[in-house]
Amino acid sequence: MKIKKIVSAIILFSTYSCYADSSCSSSSPESMVPQAETALKINQVKSTERVYFYTQPEEKCKTKTFVINNDRLISFKRYNDFEYVAYINKSGSTVNGWVKGEKIFDVKYPDGFISASDYIVNLDKVNISLGQPVSIVKNEVLAKTGKEVKLNMIGSDDHATVFGIDFPYNRDASVYVSDLNHSVRNNAEESVSQINIYSGKYETSRGIKIGDDLHLVLQKYGNDGITDTQNDGVKTLSFQYIDMDLTFSFNATNKVGSIVYVLLPWSSAIKDLQCSNNVSLLYRISRISHCK
Repeated sequence: MKIKKIVSAIILFSTYSCYADSSCSSSSPESMVPQAETALKINQVKSTERVYFYTQPEEKCKTKTFVINNDRLISFKRYNDFEYVAYINKSGSTVNGWVKGEKIFDVKYPDGFISASDYIVNLDKVNISLGQPVSIVKNEVLAKTGKEVKLNMIGSDDHATVFGIDFPYNRDASVYVSDLNHSVRNNAEESVSQINIYSGKYETSRGIKIGDDLHLVLQKYGNDGITDTQNDGVKTLSFQYIDMDLTFSFNATNKVGSIVYVLLPWSSAIKDLQCSNNVSLLYRISRISHCK
């Protein structure tokens, strides 16, 4: 359903309620709330009343923008009693903000469907996931290895500035962080935006590793993936969950040759939802169609 507004001429999030003050600003990185709890998931509004957005997880920061019963949201993080969410309207525009967690509930999907947990990789006893803040990665690596993670700048484009990190300490995998989608996800720092697996030393959360057969991948992940053939003739199978993508590449004998986890630009993710006729998030978001 279209997001409702009390006064149609009000630009989203530009005008706050009479209780808001300057501390409610959501425009600067310094105002972004640390991620006490993160887990990308789909929520549904369950309330007979309007559920208002807040620019910060504080009662005084209430805005005039709201969603209504049965609207679906993408939740990125929880802080105290608030959830940081994104609402996508029919035109593909995104509205971000905090809502009260008591007004929404998790949408449950049958076991086996693609979920956020499929974008977590265990590298030398350190769980690393797409969208994970770099500070958490550093702390986990230090706790497990006693070594401090160093960042090396790779480059930048229209979407993000990318850094490589010197973990794991081998050539079997690589991890990259960037500021991609930081405003949508309310990240005040770089987060993991790509994980590459090159050898059988590491495996996915469903137990797939380099050298496994295509049939095993389909058995483990199901049939929601998108197949493609690259310009060099390499076949790929991708599984997308909102702005997160997991791609398996296969050699001539249909064996897994590489595994890549990547965070997609938010604009691309929205276009894919539009092409899938699913901006309302009424259908499972793992069954997605890429725009041609």
